[in-house]
Amino acid sequence: MNLTELLQNDLPLFTPDQTIGELHDFFEEYELTHIGICDAAGQFIGLLSAADIRDRTKEMTVSEAEELLRFEAVLLDQHISALLRFLSQSQSNVIPVVSEENQLLGYVRLTALLDKMKAMPVFDYENDTLLLSRANEDFSLSEVVQIAVSSQAKISGAFIVEQNEKSTVVALQLQTQKKQALLDEMRRYGYDIVETSIKDMYWEDLKLNSEYLNRYLNV
Repeated sequence: MNLTELLQNDLPLFTPDQTIGELHDFFEEYELTHIGICDAAGQFIGLLSAADIRDRTKEMTVSEAEELLRFEAVLLDQHISALLRFLSQSQSNVIPVVSEENQLLGYVRLTALLDKMKAMPVFDYENDTLLLSRANEDFSLSEVVQIAVSSQAKISGAFIVEQNEKSTVVALQLQTQKKQALLDEMRRYGYDIVETSIKDMYWEDLKLNSEYLNRYLNV
């Protein structure tokens, strides 16, 4: 995805000479969490948080609060993954986009990004979701994909959703006619089924076998 598709440049340009009061008014009107600060030539200096200046006096200039600026932005030629990393690290609902020369080109708003992502195949409502877990030393994303493909599954997305010192959890978004066969294959290769939207007959069969055993023992 080209970030140009999401880029908006309808926000005012703020410089270090402007007052905190002006920023208070801006944040109240636009309901954004952050805004970029640039010099007179449009060079990006840093990102300023509404929360950080909430208690600052209105007469103070941005330059007097420069310790609050954080140099956080993404480059225009970066992928959507850069936007997601930015959001996870900054807790901002607006993302400044700059050129290689550090010129502020505009912003990507969180709402625009989410709308774009909802149209991606990975979020297709017809997809089944499968969460798998395995010990780190045995986990292989390429193996997971290979197992799914060998079960004639069409994969829309695969991404790591959790990882700790012991295990890794991967989420698959896919479509397949051989749903139970896919789950059985994953188990056969040592992957635990953490959660799935697929009706899993494994537990139904286990329950039936348990009931038969209990009946046999009670005879």
